Parts: sequence; C-alpha cells; structure tokens
Amino acid sequence: MPAPDFATFFKTATDGQTPYQYQRRLAGAPEDASPTEPFPCQSQLINIPTGLGKTAD
Repeated sequence: MPAPDFATFFKTATDGQTPYQYQRRLAGAPEDASPTEPFPCQSQLINIPTGLGKTAD
C-alpha cells in the first residue's frame, strides 16, 4: 500500500485541516495539486511569527 500524499496525511492527522504553505515546504511536499517536482525546504531554521497557529488545538 503506497503512502498517502502529504495533504491527505495532514488532513487525517489534524481532523480535516489544510496544511499551510510553510508546512508543505517543511515536509518537502509539492506546492500545488499537480506537482512535477517536490518543493524542498531550503532552511533548517523555522521562524514563524506569533499568532499564526503554531499551537493549534
């Protein structure tokens, strides 16, 4: 059985939430629905401003 794509995995893990672009990049997931190449994370530093849902319920 093949692994689900990142969006499907994320929605299952978060009770239906859609991942933000930064979450897709960190996972190396494609940027759009019809990818040809993954969108790799270029940095190991995560700098997310206050108020953007880092501690989702």
